[in-house]
Amino acid sequence: MLKSLRNNLRPEHRLFRVLRNGVGEVLMVMVGILLALQVNNWNDGRKEGVRERVFLRGIRTDLELNIVELDTKITYTENALRSANVMITYFEGTPVMDLDSFNFHTIEVLALYTFHRNNSTFKEMISSGNLGILTDDTLKRELLDMERTYDQVDGYQEHIRYDYEQFLYDRYFRIADVGVNFKNYAAQKGWSEGKAGSMALVDAEVLLQDRAYKNGFALSILNNNDLVEILRTVRSTAVRSIERIDRQLKN
Repeated sequence: MLKSLRNNLRPEHRLFRVLRNGVGEVLMVMVGILLALQVNNWNDGRKEGVRERVFLRGIRTDLELNIVELDTKITYTENALRSANVMITYFEGTPVMDLDSFNFHTIEVLALYTFHRNNSTFKEMISSGNLGILTDDTLKRELLDMERTYDQVDGYQEHIRYDYEQFLYDRYFRIADVGVNFKNYAAQKGWSEGKAGSMALVDAEVLLQDRAYKNGFALSILNNNDLVEILRTVRSTAVRSIERIDRQLKN
């Protein structure tokens, strides 16, 4: 016993105990730090997940609004295409037997509807540097592709409007009675009650002699054919993106 006591009192034994206790304390501190970091990372990940879901819901709302806008634009564009093709037949010799029909198809082409994208959430994510918070890389690509396509749609809309102003609006507003003709068109669309006056035959005949006016309808067919395909494509992408978001929000 005395020998054991003397050994414990030796300097090297005391140093060993100090080192052993010190290493233990260091290990405990390190474990505590690692646990704290893990908890902190978990909290940060949870907060980021919550933020991502908020952004996803905002994007979904914007996409739904875009689909409504796209459906309206597609309908207007398809109507304009049908009517522009009818107008070309008049220029190519079909006699104007029904002035109401001639007036209807004229204004159906001239009545432009401008698509306006809804992308406030996406713009906010880009401007705040939060696009990386989206964990679905395919969804990110789809959203970026849609933005590029919306830019393309804007370009087509501006080009079509320019052509209309150059070849259609100027001639139509100089020759036709817009007030009477629009009332007639509104009655045919069911927007107003009662039969309105018809377009004057002499006005139709003057317009049909204008080659530039004909070219305006021809350009409308070319550009709107391309535009409607782009609109259908971006609409399909929007629907797929909503489905992706819904699957993610269910998790």
